[in-house]
Amino acid sequence: MQADNNELPASVLEALAAFQRKLGQQQVMHMIGNSMRPCICHGDKLHVKLRPTRFRPGDVLIWRQQEKLIAHRLVAIRREELFLRGDANLTPDPPVEKNRIIGRVAGVENATGLADYSSLRWRTINPLMARFAGICRILLRIRGRTARLILKIS
Repeated sequence: MQADNNELPASVLEALAAFQRKLGQQQVMHMIGNSMRPCICHGDKLHVKLRPTRFRPGDVLIWRQQEKLIAHRLVAIRREELFLRGDANLTPDPPVEKNRIIGRVAGVENATGLADYSSLRWRTINPLMARFAGICRILLRIRGRTARLILKIS
């Protein structure tokens, strides 16, 4: 999934992040793509805590890949490498070094409101999503087919 911030180059966003970090602020980014569905969808606003120092499986992290910013879920940590994957993706991303992380998603805002990822609910759900993303994808597909079937019958 690509994070879009009005088409600014990633290097400019990194400089802005460094400045905002000094002020203790968060960055808001709009998402492009569907690799994090169903939790994060195209057009959702991400509230990003800049330059996190601690990482936990289940965190949704932002990092730079060439001139794009990518947001995917942390599924494993090995020494200085982080292993990430989009919730809707079947395969993980190549390992990412900790020093390449720009931020951690602190919340997701969409038409239904703001999901605060620091709340107990999301601190429980996000690690489960990291561990069981494949099962979640299957269940969501089944749920989607069931919902479409119910709509056809109604």
